[in-house]
Amino acid sequence: MISPNTTEVGLSDSTSRSELAERNVGRFIRVARKDGWQSDQWAIITMVVISKKKLCWLVEYSNGATDVVRIFDNPDHFDVSDTPSV
Repeated sequence: MISPNTTEVGLSDSTSRSELAERNVGRFIRVARKDGWQSDQWAIITMVVISKKKLCWLVEYSNGATDVVRIFDNPDHFDVSDTPSV
């Protein structure tokens, strides 16, 4: 699991949060949601959106379901990858 607040996913002093968010569009995400909805299923990050004044990703699951995932200060853990893994 990664935290996008670290340099692990490319956030450096010269990279803004919005640049980091845009850089991950098209990649895959797996969210371990506390409520269990779509938990641990891979989805594709389709775009960056603002929701409740927070920077978020709009993601789409293989079954067509969509979700808005808060990128920073997210209480759920998530993985971001170039390819989904088992």
